[in-house]
Amino acid sequence: MNLIVDIGNSFYKLAEFENKKFIKLYRFSEVDDCVELMKQNKYTKSIISSVRSIDTLLFETMERLNINYTVLNHETDLPIGNRYKTKESLGVDRIAACVAANHYRRFENILVIDAGTAITFDYMNEDNEYLGGSISPGLEMRYKALNHFTGKLPLYKVEFEYNKLGGTTEECIRAGVQNGFIFEIQKYIHDFRIKHSSAQVFVTGGDSDFIKSNIEEDCIYNSNLVLDGLNIILEHIKG
Repeated sequence: MNLIVDIGNSFYKLAEFENKKFIKLYRFSEVDDCVELMKQNKYTKSIISSVRSIDTLLFETMERLNINYTVLNHETDLPIGNRYKTKESLGVDRIAACVAANHYRRFENILVIDAGTAITFDYMNEDNEYLGGSISPGLEMRYKALNHFTGKLPLYKVEFEYNKLGGTTEECIRAGVQNGFIFEIQKYIHDFRIKHSSAQVFVTGGDSDFIKSNIEEDCIYNSNLVLDGLNIILEHIKG
């Protein structure tokens, strides 16, 4: 069984795959919980993706349990081409999501939208090559920025139901943050499909449900896109 370890800024996400079939997802805040899971199950190989420093306890545990692991980085062999200019600075979660999207829609132009702490827009061409994209603040970050960099604006959180035209300060903040977020996404999709009428758009990340409820564009929603991509990479390099 494959163990996929996706380490974010706040949480560890661990997923089990049998070959290319998703089995189960775990979410932990402490590395000790990850270790306990590994002790309780028989994993043969693993891939680790991280946006921060990796606790050495993970490596020590995998070596003790004879789990053959790979740490995803810019030197990892990928099943897609990569035309990014500074590969060493490319977020591993971004490339993993694109690997999965390309796996599901090979030889097509693809836009991958990952709406998490930041929102990223990444592009694949019909030659199965990663081209690059853009990064901007996610929903929660936009709310926090308004609160942090002003003297009086309070901090609010995302609400799925909100007034598109604000009549109070709270409503205005929600309209500004959430409308701006949606308008940005719609513009990216619109411009991409002007160039490529049959382009595929994948959406993933913690705020993907908010996007789904507020745009009408035809998109493929997959909350496990990064995990799927990591497993595909693992199968590719161990193939």
